[in-house]
Amino acid sequence: MLLDTLFFQNQDTGEPGDFIFVFGSRRGFRYRCRKALELYCEKRAPTFFLSGGTRDPALPAEAAVFRRGLMRLGVPELDILTEELSQTTPENVKNSAAILTRITGGRPLKLLLVTAEFHMTRAFLTARAGFPENYNLVACPATSPRFRRDTWFRHPHSRQRLAQELQSLAYCVDKGWTADWELGLDDGVSDRQD
Repeated sequence: MLLDTLFFQNQDTGEPGDFIFVFGSRRGFRYRCRKALELYCEKRAPTFFLSGGTRDPALPAEAAVFRRGLMRLGVPELDILTEELSQTTPENVKNSAAILTRITGGRPLKLLLVTAEFHMTRAFLTARAGFPENYNLVACPATSPRFRRDTWFRHPHSRQRLAQELQSLAYCVDKGWTADWELGLDDGVSDRQD
């Protein structure tokens, strides 16, 4: 129950936003793009913001891979912004906050956060701590076909991946890179400031 609450309770509240903010990933490209494209087609937000670099200089940045994939699926290039230097979740937020502040003049924004379901808690809490206070965040978790809420515990690789995510969350908390935030048991995740 604790792990389910910590990693899988983040549900999309259906709110519209200004940007569909996608955290990069080498392995999660397909299902994260699918979720982001779903939000775009539902007209929940008009613009993608893709964040993710690469640790291997021989490989393209994760945001560039996502951008090409979305364009192949028919998304106009003008509807896609990227940040291609970050290599960690805190860097995704820090680098993207600087770009978004510069291009929007610091106005309040609502970001629809897209990442793997099991990564959403760390991503959301890091975003809450790192983005300007006048940003509202909406969790829009993407479901991994190999890491589902109802089956992850059956597979050794998935159990190991969740253990790694728990360590990463603890590390970010220890470094002060996350917001302190109470996770509810019954409702979706949004930090509306209405």
